[in-house]
Amino acid sequence: MSAEDLKQEELLIGEYSYQLIPNAHKEVFKFFEHQHGYHKITDRAQSTYQRSSVASPLTKEHIHVLRNHIPPELCQSLITEFEGDEQGIQDPSVLKVLLPLVFTEEADEHIRSYFDSEYCVFWWSINKVQIDDEEDWYSTKWHCDGGPARHLKLITYLNGHEEHGSDTGYLDEEATLALKEVGYIFNQVHERNIDVAPLCQHFNISYQPMGLKANAGDTLIFNPNQLAHRVIAPKVGIPRYSLNLCLLPNEISVSYTHLTPP
Repeated sequence: MSAEDLKQEELLIGEYSYQLIPNAHKEVFKFFEHQHGYHKITDRAQSTYQRSSVASPLTKEHIHVLRNHIPPELCQSLITEFEGDEQGIQDPSVLKVLLPLVFTEEADEHIRSYFDSEYCVFWWSINKVQIDDEEDWYSTKWHCDGGPARHLKLITYLNGHEEHGSDTGYLDEEATLALKEVGYIFNQVHERNIDVAPLCQHFNISYQPMGLKANAGDTLIFNPNQLAHRVIAPKVGIPRYSLNLCLLPNEISVSYTHLTPP
């Protein structure tokens, strides 16, 4: 089977319409792991790994939360700087200051144990989420990120759930895999749905959405390719700010925890 053989099917359940593409998840896996060689990157990284790993819930569940990870004062400072100069705050020099604060010994242990290798930052950003209508934004609808099977997203919430009401909703690995197999996950971006409860009930999939209700400074580490998730929109007029990093396995130890902020 190739990507050209994939066919979209519409499933109507009451008033809900779901666009399904069976086997799309297999094509996404083949595209990244084989055509773009990410499985080789993982294999090389793991073969040269010399540090020890620890037992981590991240390894078993593809998700872990570090509470009180970043000082709230630093979070507020980043928000203030972002509002003053949205581009300047995302200069590489800022990342150099942030890296040793984000990659604490605890965070480093969980991340390298998940990969069973060293790792690197693939991309990073500081985001402001402000949504008037969640129907208009693709990230508020249930999805997985297209990408390597083994990658992590690290999100530090710069302001808290109590303030903005936003959250990161997610499903466990079993429910996510079932949604992949019926063809919902990795359908077209514009065909995603906010409510997949009827779809799950139709296919007898356990639908138990979870969230974090994060405080300022809490950090979420998860694999967005393995867990279905969505942004729960913030209150109108109250944005959510976050620091985001995408992590990949790496052959070389970058030693983020040993950098010294200037």
